Amino acid sequence: MSDEVKLKPFLRVFNTDLIGEKPINIALLKIRGVGFSMANSVCNVLNINKNMRAGAVSDSQARQIEDTIRNKMPKWMLNRRGDFYTNETGHLVTSDL
Repeated sequence: MSDEVKLKPFLRVFNTDLIGEKPINIALLKIRGVGFSMANSVCNVLNINKNMRAGAVSDSQARQIEDTIRNKMPKWMLNRRGDFYTNETGHLVTSDL
């Protein structure tokens, strides 16, 4: 048996298929509402190696990525700070945009 981790062809985060061959910080850019700074910050907060392939990320880590983007980022990184209509602070991704 080989010691290599078997890569999944796709990683599903926020109902978006991320290509498994790409590094995780680059793959996260495919999610609408996630930019370069947000993708790198998520990797830093979760202590995920940015060069790790997206296909090697486990399902539990994928849920942690979703939770981190929604709830655990500093307010200055979010795209809805004091929303005009609701005055709520949050980060919108995918179809919520």
